Amino acid sequence: MRLFIRADISGKFYSCLVFVPRDVFSTDLRQRIQNVLCDELNAHFGDFNTYLSESVLARIQLILRFNGDAPSDYDLKLLESKVARLARSWRDELQNAMIEGFGEERANSLMDQFGEAFSASYREDFSARTAVFDVQHLLTLNNGDDLSLSLYRPLEEQGGGVNLKLFHRESQIPLSDVLPMMENLGLRVIGERPYDINAPEQRYWIHDFELEHSGADVNLGDMRDVFTEAFKRIWTGEADNDAFNRLIIGAGLDWREVAMLRGYARYLKQIRFGMSQDYIAATLANYPAITRELVELFRLRFDPEQQSNATDECIAGLNERLEGVASLNDDQLLRRFMELILATLRTNYYQLAEGGRFKDYIAYKLEPSKVTGMPKPRPMFEIFVCSPRVEGVHLRGGKVARGGLRWSDRFEDYRTEVLGLVKAQQVKNAVIVPVGAKGGFVCKRMPENASRDVIQKEGIACYQIFIRALLDVTDNLVGSEVVPPKMLSAMMKTMRI
Repeated sequence: MRLFIRADISGKFYSCLVFVPRDVFSTDLRQRIQNVLCDELNAHFGDFNTYLSESVLARIQLILRFNGDAPSDYDLKLLESKVARLARSWRDELQNAMIEGFGEERANSLMDQFGEAFSASYREDFSARTAVFDVQHLLTLNNGDDLSLSLYRPLEEQGGGVNLKLFHRESQIPLSDVLPMMENLGLRVIGERPYDINAPEQRYWIHDFELEHSGADVNLGDMRDVFTEAFKRIWTGEADNDAFNRLIIGAGLDWREVAMLRGYARYLKQIRFGMSQDYIAATLANYPAITRELVELFRLRFDPEQQSNATDECIAGLNERLEGVASLNDDQLLRRFMELILATLRTNYYQLAEGGRFKDYIAYKLEPSKVTGMPKPRPMFEIFVCSPRVEGVHLRGGKVARGGLRWSDRFEDYRTEVLGLVKAQQVKNAVIVPVGAKGGFVCKRMPENASRDVIQKEGIACYQIFIRALLDVTDNLVGSEVVPPKMLSAMMKTMRI
């Protein structure tokens, strides 16, 4: 690329000749070169002429008129370098950015794969440097990930908006799959732009969503990792997709803390608490400070790494905050959550599965006598199990009780069914064991119109999860020694329940 400038002092104009590669010449490039020269030479546009031949170069002649009476001082070499940057193709910029990001050897390999893969719309909307970051996400899909995502704030965005890129292989993501997830996270979808990345060996899709949060400004520095992890868990089905997820952004909780609160909400439904799940989720979202205090109370009681004796102080702080809740229904609901946490004796929330991952189900062992409004008769102990795949309860009338387990189909009120069976069990076995016990579970993701074998297989899998959850919070007898479960707080280990 070359630039020649001649100033005509008598005519008060510049005559500029610009030679650029013919394959990158366009009206847009000519206008951008024209604007740069006008700014640098303190001139305004007069006329232009372009000449295209069999040469590899295109010639542009620009007539720019002085803004003053005399030409401005300028550095031709510096000005030529600025124009040259405009004339560089997007592919050239991509190669340089690849070398910076991956090193020359790796960049050459990636250029073979992605050099011509990006669509015209992508090149128009994003810089080559942005493409390098996106390539990093696309490469993770080759390692077996079903989805990758990037949450960012555009440089020109001054409000509370954010953008989310979703990276997927082969086919586009149906909007009906992803929009409910975003809305449940408390995000409004303003717009969406899909980009086809057609590499030689693999086709990819990038969906760029323009989002807006309904509350205060989203602090990306604090919640990007938490949001990304939560979105992936919801996408893969490890977390439920419902209105409780708005607590991730609104209250600054991670996906497991939300799952813990959701579990208590599901339990409230089973003990016939008269508020809907959507109302409960909305109330927790409306009082984010109180919601965070409830999570802190749970942590103080059950985190085995927590040695603080600040539980009483946390309860006092919660009570003080609750005094400021104007709505009677909201106050009743939030106090019921605190009551359930205090009535919980054990939980497997902090136990790790094989591989060091947290378990995808949560078990709560409760003392029903401490729960207000509990349907009678109240068992001595109760274990509630909650996960995206299975839900269930086990009621025990005493420390020594006899009973069984039931695969229920009454999703809305399986605890009522189990409680009735406990009563019958207690009468039936009165001469053997003074009190009865009974458990029941429901399968939440049973395939529709499935065959008998498929239904049976899913039922067995849910039964196994349910049993594991019960055992997670139950003492074991090794020889003559009672051994409590692992990963319980010191206080909970001493309780023989």
